[in-house]
Amino acid sequence: MIQVFKNFIEKYRLSDSKLLISVSGGVDSMVMLYIASNILNSNNLIVLNINHNTREQNLAEANLVKEFCNNNNLDFHSESIHVSEVNFEENARNKRHSIYKDYLQKFNLDGVLLGHHQDDAVETFLYNLFKGSFLDGLSSLKERNLSLNIYRPLMNFSKKQIYKFALDNQITYLEDESNADSKYSRNFLRHEVIPLIQSKFFNFSKQIIQKTQIFSELSDYLNKNLEDFIAHKIIDTGCGKKLLKSDFLTLPSFMQYDLLKKVGLNLKSFNHFLELKKSFESSGFQLNFKKLNLYVSSDHFLFSELSISELSDYYFESVKEESFSQINQFATALKFNDKSFMKSKQVKSLPFYFRSGIPVVVEHEKIVKFILKNI
Repeated sequence: MIQVFKNFIEKYRLSDSKLLISVSGGVDSMVMLYIASNILNSNNLIVLNINHNTREQNLAEANLVKEFCNNNNLDFHSESIHVSEVNFEENARNKRHSIYKDYLQKFNLDGVLLGHHQDDAVETFLYNLFKGSFLDGLSSLKERNLSLNIYRPLMNFSKKQIYKFALDNQITYLEDESNADSKYSRNFLRHEVIPLIQSKFFNFSKQIIQKTQIFSELSDYLNKNLEDFIAHKIIDTGCGKKLLKSDFLTLPSFMQYDLLKKVGLNLKSFNHFLELKKSFESSGFQLNFKKLNLYVSSDHFLFSELSISELSDYYFESVKEESFSQINQFATALKFNDKSFMKSKQVKSLPFYFRSGIPVVVEHEKIVKFILKNI
């Protein structure tokens, strides 16, 4: 196991890197810490224990990790978090990742070592599958996650192998009592679902690991293609990002979904996207998300942080001339409503989100002059 760990360190050129090691006090992370402390420079390591404050045992786990660090001249740090029971696992993970990011910046570190192993990868695959995750989720846990600077040196080992290594090397660890509680989704999969499947399909775990590696490679390939598509097809207009519908429709549905997430739309799930997609054939409406608005025009999408009134103001300021008024301001002030003008082909050629910003000259409540420009 130590040689495989060394190979992992060499593979990702981490020998001289400054690393954060996240250690819970359980067998996986204590084995990882034991090996790391024996093959890496202790001056380059920071050990972090995160107390989730869910059990009385949390303090004992932190003390175990601290004692190991004291005995091995390692820099020990601890953090305490509180997480709501609702979506506990996901919210706890997000808080941990936030802490890792802070430590990487604060101590100028190169990455984070986590103690996940093969059994975790199988559980994560199933958990994400049942949760409705898409391709990235089905890629499961990767050896390396570049976006988060996370490395998982135990991914080639099963839980049984890790237990045996701990026993052979007399490594002290504490069992997390909550791991036996099947009210948590992952524990339910670990104790009830996976053993049942393995009783019928003996190579189940091996097949899942193999497929997650394939999904990971496929995900990386598709992400690269999608990034190229975004770079060449999405145009920054100054008031938002514009994408032609014809270009969007050349993508398969799962890449359309990924694209919308990458540009910033807070889609709940792939099914949520499929529901929205039905409306894309129409035009002249907007969809509001947390931080971004999607404007669906006849031939394009506009992704913008601006409201429709702000887009109108933007258009007016971009094309106005002296003595011209903005049509929506004029309408508010004088209750102007020239329906024939707003229905004209000239006005309809302009994206709907700009139309209230058309500069006009009005005499006797009639439009005598206006400006229409493509911007």
